Amino acid sequence: AEPALVQYGELGNGDPDLVAYVATNDGYLHAVDSISGNEYFAFVPQELLPGLNYVFENVPAAGKAYGLDGSIEAWVNDANKDIDLYDAGDHVYLYFGQRRGGNDIFSIDVSDRYMPKLRWIIKGGSGGYAEMGQSWSRPNVERLKLAGSTKTVLIFGGGYDTGQDTVSVRTADAVGRGVYIVDADSGALLWRAGPEAGADLQLADVKCGVPGRIKPVDVDSNGYVDQLYFGDMGGQLWRIDIEESDTSSNLKSLIKGGRIADLALDNSAINTRRFYYPPDVALIIENGRAPYLSLLAASGHRSQPLNQVIHDRMYMLRMDDIYSAPSVYTTVTESDLFDTTDNIIGEGSATQKATAVSGLNAAKGWYITFNEMDGSYIGEKALSEPLILSGLGLVTTYVPEDLNPGAQSCVPKAGTGIVYSVNVTDGSPRFNIAGSVDKTREDRKQYLQRGGIPPSPSVIITEGGTPTLCI
Repeated sequence: AEPALVQYGELGNGDPDLVAYVATNDGYLHAVDSISGNEYFAFVPQELLPGLNYVFENVPAAGKAYGLDGSIEAWVNDANKDIDLYDAGDHVYLYFGQRRGGNDIFSIDVSDRYMPKLRWIIKGGSGGYAEMGQSWSRPNVERLKLAGSTKTVLIFGGGYDTGQDTVSVRTADAVGRGVYIVDADSGALLWRAGPEAGADLQLADVKCGVPGRIKPVDVDSNGYVDQLYFGDMGGQLWRIDIEESDTSSNLKSLIKGGRIADLALDNSAINTRRFYYPPDVALIIENGRAPYLSLLAASGHRSQPLNQVIHDRMYMLRMDDIYSAPSVYTTVTESDLFDTTDNIIGEGSATQKATAVSGLNAAKGWYITFNEMDGSYIGEKALSEPLILSGLGLVTTYVPEDLNPGAQSCVPKAGTGIVYSVNVTDGSPRFNIAGSVDKTREDRKQYLQRGGIPPSPSVIITEGGTPTLCI
């Protein structure tokens, strides 16, 4: 889970006045001064109060505690670079789910950090949220244009069905199937996609939960969300298109969507790929080709990080419908993609490269199978969101075994973290990491010094404009 860091202004010495909002598995939301470490307040949902004694007593029968296990999202409305309650419209609203701790989503007003207020609670599993599973999906704060006005909304997935913890093949879930759009002010349900007839957008093939974040895209860069992308526990990828309107606020009439990929077609354990995280999306312009949207996705079983059966992969899909919804949502399968695992485009002979490029151009995209170096399967999987930056595709993976040749031998073994860096257009290596004459497939990946599951790659742009990759 990720905390939220909110800047309320500047201190007298010019340092930023920052508060960190952190959720913990014992059921607390903590508000902490980032400089002193002092706590402003802690909030516990009343539903979690009975569990605090189990944590205090460390009762083994209670099992591992999961109270507020979700990430924190902040909606900060700040006109003058200082949160001032006397400035009209200034506010800080927090949103967070429970992840393994439960099915609910909470909103708290922390505009005044000394006087927090509970705004509302979405009760997963009841009312309009009867389909919600565990609230894994981090809410996005986004803007829609409805009836000529701006509407700030929360967008999140239906969540996780714990039945996925134990199944080894693709299995339909009972809950978590779909996507929600909610009024960020009131918490009122505005729109829902799901498999049943009562959904505003019925997607019959959303048979598995959507625990991941929903990826929003503002394709025309006007400040309003145009498209949503997400994956599910059945190895499928989905696209939703949202029309901006100067006349209508009826989301049901303004939204359409459909399945764009099914990447776990057969009912076998090795191909039961799952998407716990959304794809990243970027507009790509290549010489000699019409512009297209590139979707970079990677599969992995987050709930079973030690699994060594499933053959997980990294995928890139091309979508030609950039600025408007496709007339038909076509489902891509692996047979429509080019297998670039062997990196023939990067290191084959001239004839082999030409044949591979021709095959890639005729395909709908490409894929790379993890663990490709020695042909054996050792459980490598992606357990975080991918990132596209200036045509560079970045994916972190985790291997249950300790493979890093540079790791210290006398430290606890927590598995191996790896970062892939490839050209998003063809999956070839971007950097000559190994220092060899040619960029071989070994140059796609670099072992991380720290063991364990690595987070998503992130990029910091310094004052000089230099991008720095942080993992």
